Amino acid sequence: MNKIEMLRYFSARADEMGKCRLLKRGFKAELTLHFEIMKPPMFTEAVVDNDDFRSFLTYLRPFVSEDEPVYVNRIANVCWKHLRDEKLKGFLKEARRQWKESLKSGPFKLKISNQLWTPEHTTKLIINGYYFHCDQEKREILEAIPESAKPLIRHQFLDHVIVAVKYVMYVKNLITVAFRDNHFVWS
Repeated sequence: MNKIEMLRYFSARADEMGKCRLLKRGFKAELTLHFEIMKPPMFTEAVVDNDDFRSFLTYLRPFVSEDEPVYVNRIANVCWKHLRDEKLKGFLKEARRQWKESLKSGPFKLKISNQLWTPEHTTKLIINGYYFHCDQEKREILEAIPESAKPLIRHQFLDHVIVAVKYVMYVKNLITVAFRDNHFVWS
């Protein structure tokens, strides 16, 4: 697949993801912490239909998996190399910076047993240890998480998934504009 085909394929797959039921209906990462006198803190989470979410992840996963042709970082690199418009390159540079930062830090810092859990780490564990691959080692790590921390892990994961979708769609829209306005150079 040549570079033009890669970008068009990425855009087509992003369009498919945007049409999935979960994204059309919308979902959010919402976590509320409740405090009452003389009672332990309690969490409530926004409810996401697990079947819809698993279906949605089949669309998202290729964009965040390094071995896939639509891996968003690879596509952003192709764009960077071939964009001739400095304004679009500036937009892409800032989007890439934000994405890179989102892999390291989410809505809060999360430490479990003195180990920092980054959004990237949490997402890889959940995708590969729960939703796909049935990686036993990753599943055991997830099962060892204290019950009190599980809502925080899930929130961090959902938040990162939303950030990933926004980044994928941003890159897709940048590609659309660059093709439309002839801002790619292929020589």
